[in-house]
Amino acid sequence: MTRAPVLILDEPTAGLDPLMSEAFCDTMRALRAAGHAIFLSSHVLSEVERLCDRIALIAGGRLVKVASVDEIRREFPRRVRLTFSRTVPAPAPITAVSVVQVTDREWTLDVRGEMGPVLANTDITALADIAIENFRLEEYILGLYETRV
Repeated sequence: MTRAPVLILDEPTAGLDPLMSEAFCDTMRALRAAGHAIFLSSHVLSEVERLCDRIALIAGGRLVKVASVDEIRREFPRRVRLTFSRTVPAPAPITAVSVVQVTDREWTLDVRGEMGPVLANTDITALADIAIENFRLEEYILGLYETRV
């Protein structure tokens, strides 16, 4: 198999234990580095995110998106939660930032792009904590499917 220029794999890690799944991922990375083209069909989205350079999403039997994981990551907002040690006013409107929820000591925002504008409009002397949820391909895909239904 390792000499084939193109590999087409359908749910290749189904039934594998975590150790063998990681060994499979190492093998796929090595094959990709050696110039092999790999087509992978999988519902294990963490695996897709780790292994794939580009993904194609199909909804309702139609191809709805072809992009690199990095392109999708850039267009998907990050959920940012800012917690303050004292009462602060609500955030001013910021381009590429959607306010999800605001209390006098916590802001929950969806941020596209850089964090600089958010921090520039924040009283950082009152900032106690920042939590940023990592991008998850699963959330992106679920949102994409919801808009198509």
